[in-house]
Amino acid sequence: MEKQKNLSRYVEQRKRERARIVADVDVQDEGTLVLFTPRTEAAQNWIENSVQDGAQFWAGALVVEHRYAQSLLDGMVSDGLTVREA
Repeated sequence: MEKQKNLSRYVEQRKRERARIVADVDVQDEGTLVLFTPRTEAAQNWIENSVQDGAQFWAGALVVEHRYAQSLLDGMVSDGLTVREA
């Protein structure tokens, strides 16, 4: 029982630590749409320079159809941005 409590504490501590890490982009999968929220100036600049005109934004997040999300994510990571699942 004590081991389980220790494990639970460890898991909660790791969750809190991960939450403090600031990624360049938060990615939120909403099914048919994926939201890419830039959290740093580098991410904002990347989106401005890499995404075509007329892209859709909602509440500061770039909104992308699911079928295009992986390519966008790959490009961000390839160019050195860090991403985190929101």
